[in-house]
Amino acid sequence: MSTGGGVSETVAVLAEGQMLAGRYRVVEQIGVGGMGVVYRVEDEKLENRVFAPKALPPDMAKSGAAIKRLKREALAAIDLHHTNIMALHSFDNDGLHYFLVMELLDGPDLEDALADKQKFSADEVLEIARQVCPALEHAHKLGVVHRDIKPGNLLFTKQGDEQVVKVADFGIAYQVRDSIARITGQD
Repeated sequence: MSTGGGVSETVAVLAEGQMLAGRYRVVEQIGVGGMGVVYRVEDEKLENRVFAPKALPPDMAKSGAAIKRLKREALAAIDLHHTNIMALHSFDNDGLHYFLVMELLDGPDLEDALADKQKFSADEVLEIARQVCPALEHAHKLGVVHRDIKPGNLLFTKQGDEQVVKVADFGIAYQVRDSIARITGQD
């Protein structure tokens, strides 16, 4: 995960071994983004299955606006079930931390891959587009427009022998149905 603006790369909100919400044991911090810190955790209530919660740092967790943005991300992404969209399982808080629980992906984001590889072949670029476009189409059919497609929000993971690209971070997504309801006054 990229370490884009907003949160210091040195932020360590939760330490290794610490519990989140009394069920998620922190294995390690794996990324820092504009809206939070992402961890690899094991869910002790689900036989130590691994997930990737994104938690607001303590200073942001005091901000009603930051909590609202995180919840809006959850509402935009929770119903987007598609092979090429990072699965979001829940939005929660434990009185101290507000967080999203997401699937854990094992690869880099496109931003890091570009930094490591420098260039992609035309076939590789087409393969990325072939996977991202149906994900965005699926979101659009459900009335969600991502609004922040960039290399840091496209993540690679392995499924069997195949490399899969997943769209992540619906934090500033635009929900068409909510906007229409505000404009027309009808749900």
